[in-house]
Amino acid sequence: MATDISQDAAGRGGLIALTRFGLGPKPGQRAMAEADPRGMVAAEIARPGAAALDVDSILSLPDVIAEVTLRRQAVRARNIAAAAAGSSEAGMASLTPELAAAIKGMSPIGLAYETEVRARLDRAAAVEIGFAERLVGFWTNHFTVSTVKSSFIGALGGAYEREAIRPHALGRFGDMLLAVARHPAMLLYLDNRTSTGPNSALGRRRPGRGLNENFARELLELHTLGPRNFGQEDVTELAAALTGWSFGMNPKEPDVGVFRFERRRHEPGPRVILGKRYPEGGAGQAEAILADLARHPATARNVADRLVRAFVGTPSAALTERLERRFLDTGGDLAEVAATLVAADEAWAAPPAQLRPPIDFMLAAMRATSSNFTVSFARRSLEVLGQPVWGAPSPKGYAIDGDDWLAPDAITNRLDIAERIIARAPDVEQPIELADDLYGTALTDETRTAIRRAGSRAQAMTLFLMSPEFQRR
Repeated sequence: MATDISQDAAGRGGLIALTRFGLGPKPGQRAMAEADPRGMVAAEIARPGAAALDVDSILSLPDVIAEVTLRRQAVRARNIAAAAAGSSEAGMASLTPELAAAIKGMSPIGLAYETEVRARLDRAAAVEIGFAERLVGFWTNHFTVSTVKSSFIGALGGAYEREAIRPHALGRFGDMLLAVARHPAMLLYLDNRTSTGPNSALGRRRPGRGLNENFARELLELHTLGPRNFGQEDVTELAAALTGWSFGMNPKEPDVGVFRFERRRHEPGPRVILGKRYPEGGAGQAEAILADLARHPATARNVADRLVRAFVGTPSAALTERLERRFLDTGGDLAEVAATLVAADEAWAAPPAQLRPPIDFMLAAMRATSSNFTVSFARRSLEVLGQPVWGAPSPKGYAIDGDDWLAPDAITNRLDIAERIIARAPDVEQPIELADDLYGTALTDETRTAIRRAGSRAQAMTLFLMSPEFQRR
């Protein structure tokens, strides 16, 4: 049976609810959360559509892909015409009205990025706890797509999160895995869109096109089983099964931005993965493999381990095993797994040792200071801090272990960003009173003294944002 959080967390249950599980306290929230911290967190993820983000102003994925493709065609046509005529004006004049219009104004990549990030900042400022948002961030990072591969991902990243991650972050893992594997952002990022079986109709006709194993490898190693739970032969067989999984890129065709199975690329024949034989079945062959991977005990272990590391920080074999068992018993019901995490005493009793990643630090500061960040400020700040939105350096995503963010210049960069945040935030008459309201007895005497002795209100607020209590959760 769960113990009384106000006792086992030394009267800091409300703060733990808002920091370890959420995005950080807003003024007046902590005291309210103390009444029932565990119930408050659990109630948030029990609400229908808790992870959904439906914003009318956001372009649909087919529209984004169509606009990006059209703009690229227009730029290419303009440059060719300009080179032939020796004049950029002549290059523009040669375009059709449709192509000329595609070049004017903000690029569709920039527009999509701007609206998607704005929607996420607004959501982060508005939510009560933010546990659902934290889970969305966890899964988006688990199934990383990145602008490092292509700037195009900047336009697709928001749609990918809304369409493949959010509907399933509190649903079934297997459903999310399938949605991720079919989404254009992932198919583009991990090179599966043009992967071609050597014995497929297209492979026989054009021998230069070949099998690409990138997606299959990351799907096994990162997304499901984890390292050392499969062999190279499993990678090759899964890559063959995934051939033909693609999406439309031609803006003049009705399936632009929509998953499609291209049989002419598909490697025919049965596949054997982890010792199990899967008969030929077109797109259904890979779907059956993904369904089995989603239910595999190694996948349950991998997911449970990452959740504990991301939300608790302190290793707990017992808690990891409990989450793993819940995952398997419920068929990968992620709402049940999340509820088990919230109910676990270990998750509330662990010391606040986990360093906030840059984006969580930024959002916590935004909530604490009642700020309203612009997208450009958030983008520039996160680039300085090393965690650009949809910009992870590799398919592994960003680090989930807090101390991995302690690079030599990391604290200096955080101090710089903290000062910029305070310079843009509403003025605080009594910083120590706000710090008390937000963190209460969690503030150490050292931090209180530093805030009181600060030379200005701005310096006091900056010291608060840089305190160990604020930086760790």
